[in-house]
Amino acid sequence: MAYDRPLHVFIQAFLERICSQIYYDKANFILIDYNAPENHYEVNTFYSLGWDEHDVDVYKRNYFEMDDVIPILMRKEHIAFRNNDLFSTEERKKTLYYREFVEPAYIQTSIDANIVLPDHPNSRIIAGFFRDPGKKEFSTKELELIKIYQPHLANIFNNYLRSEESSMHELLSIMDIVDSIGICVLDSSYNIQLSNSAFRRFIEKEDGLNKSICEGRLTKRIQQLCSLISNTGDEKIGPFDYTTAKDSYLIEIANCTSSLPRQKFCATVYSSSQLFMYRFSLLKKKYNLTPREYEVIVLMTGKGMSAEQIATELFISTSTVKKHISSAYQKMEIGTQKQLLSLLNLL
Repeated sequence: MAYDRPLHVFIQAFLERICSQIYYDKANFILIDYNAPENHYEVNTFYSLGWDEHDVDVYKRNYFEMDDVIPILMRKEHIAFRNNDLFSTEERKKTLYYREFVEPAYIQTSIDANIVLPDHPNSRIIAGFFRDPGKKEFSTKELELIKIYQPHLANIFNNYLRSEESSMHELLSIMDIVDSIGICVLDSSYNIQLSNSAFRRFIEKEDGLNKSICEGRLTKRIQQLCSLISNTGDEKIGPFDYTTAKDSYLIEIANCTSSLPRQKFCATVYSSSQLFMYRFSLLKKKYNLTPREYEVIVLMTGKGMSAEQIATELFISTSTVKKHISSAYQKMEIGTQKQLLSLLNLL
């Protein structure tokens, strides 16, 4: 069965329908993968409504691994619950995650539910609905309504993934990703089939409202890169530099041919600084860098500071800065900043 509208349009319509039946201030759909070799969960996509983009970014980078509902919702059966029914509010208030993220983000009152994807046993879509503090708790009737929708949502997501025109690549692509400036999916003739709202806004901002997406300068560059990856046969190429009058960006192209009957390409556009910081965060996690080691190498490599400048910035001695650099290098089994840059590009 082929669907006649992008998945993100369906999600938006569903959330609006739910809002007419259940009042909420924030909602989200999060695609989460379980990385079996490393035994940890990873956020793949975060589609949000009503969320502050800063809160989403902070959650993904700093607090996702502390979220106590994730292991529960990654089970194989459908689960839905009111957070305050499952956990002791007083005990949760004592945790770092609650004090530093849950309270500032106003997500103390919530219903959390999972959507099971049988064809992707290590992935789950997590749905969350939240009310601001001071508003009454979700009722048991509202919780039961979410439970009624769960199998329906599972069918929708799974049918999208199984349909001839869809794949997990598209699920990642057509749901807006906060870390990206824009995303689009192109067919074998390099025509854009799907794009998120951020991509369209980027084209409008750079080329003006009178230009269509297919005429945009960014689109032309992406089409060139799709031709390149088609000729090389690689699964992924990039990042490639892309500059505008004001900013610098990076483009990555993925070849989705292996999972689809028809050739398609997924293009993602990142802010240079965002991608750089994202890769630094992966580095920190992979090599278990301490907060100070991480801070020092970011200032050194990301901002080009000398050891003396870092010492002044962090109010520590130059020798302490050098010790942190040496310790970080030892963990990463490298000896120079050039090797560090090479390591970042491989992530």
